[in-house]
Amino acid sequence: MRILITNNTLGLRAGSELYVFDIALELKKRGHKVVAYSSTLGLVSDMLRNIGVPTIDELSQLTDTPDVIHAHHHMDAAAAGLHFPTVPVVQACHGWAPWQERPLALANVRQFVATSELTREYFVTSGVPSNRISIICNFVDPTRFKYFEPRPTPLRRALIIGNSWQRGSVVYQRIEEACRSQNISLDAFGLGMGSSVSSTEELYSQYGLVFGLGRCAIEGMAMGCAVVLADPNGLAGWVDDEQFDRYKLGNFGFGLLNQRDVTVDMLLSEIARINRPDVERVTQRVRSELDVRTAVNRWISLYESAIEEGPATTSAVIASASRYVIDLKKHFGKFEHLAHETENKISTISQAKDDLILQKKLLEHEKIILIDKFDRLFRNSSIRAKIRRIKRRYIYNLLLMVRSIKLPVASGYRKGLEAMIERQQLKMLND
Repeated sequence: MRILITNNTLGLRAGSELYVFDIALELKKRGHKVVAYSSTLGLVSDMLRNIGVPTIDELSQLTDTPDVIHAHHHMDAAAAGLHFPTVPVVQACHGWAPWQERPLALANVRQFVATSELTREYFVTSGVPSNRISIICNFVDPTRFKYFEPRPTPLRRALIIGNSWQRGSVVYQRIEEACRSQNISLDAFGLGMGSSVSSTEELYSQYGLVFGLGRCAIEGMAMGCAVVLADPNGLAGWVDDEQFDRYKLGNFGFGLLNQRDVTVDMLLSEIARINRPDVERVTQRVRSELDVRTAVNRWISLYESAIEEGPATTSAVIASASRYVIDLKKHFGKFEHLAHETENKISTISQAKDDLILQKKLLEHEKIILIDKFDRLFRNSSIRAKIRRIKRRYIYNLLLMVRSIKLPVASGYRKGLEAMIERQQLKMLND
């Protein structure tokens, strides 16, 4: 099968980019021909090329028509779906908040894949028929993320991981306080903190406790870590065996965060609940239920179902493309309004700047006039004489004031002072 995978970017090592990498790698292992497309290439596109998966940023570069399009993010997905209008599309949704995750309303989109119950609801409330929606949670490659021996208890090393973390966030600081009180050393990695790692499978093996969401949480659990679901927006809790199914339907993600005002006591309570037998059970469930090979089996089944449905008619694709453009106009209309307001503000600022420049020129002109007037006044001999007399009278009065102060000084000093007063008197008489 020839499969084209789209993503809004193949740049940094982030969630959907690494999802594409893992899917493409597993499909390639099975003999499928995979090409990855994004309008923005980068580090992950290099990683894909290194494993033999071609990447393109122009759809015209792909001269063989794919059998199916595995689509992420509606703008790049729409570009591919319209470039290959007879090719069926299977669209995935990784989040409900980013506008890039909006469902793609093209006639050749045959199946929709949600990664959680929340993203399924996003599809349903966006008009997607429920019988065309499947849920495939995030996954892990157990051959890469190998299980390590049980960590010692009590836990001594913890890890905060995820690109959304900021060291100054309240939740981060609360975790620091909680770990410090338990003598647990804490490290942190993520783009938001100015650090990242190229091999997370080697990283998790060094820690017993992980704070994170989504892919990071799944990888940590697969390697035997106790995982507390948290990010800068809040806290869900420790993933134990009892809560595993509920957290799994939430894709161990953002929608599960039910504690927004996180306290140190909340975190200490979750840490106190952790026990090794439960951690072991969760690890085994992740490795068996969230295996990338199982996920790819389901993806292939959806590809085949979409292909069997047959191509959409040209008229249907054109009509849906028209609706798509109208929908984009509605979505971006507010940005047009903001752009217009911004242009007006820029124009006002530009006019104010011009006015300030003019005022500066006028002030500089007035300055030149004043300097010229002062210079003419100073050149006037009578004015200079008046200034000189004022200066000498000031010095004379100053000397008299000094003489009036009865200080225990040597007679030579007193004589010198009297001589200065006499000289100043003579100068004043000569004026």
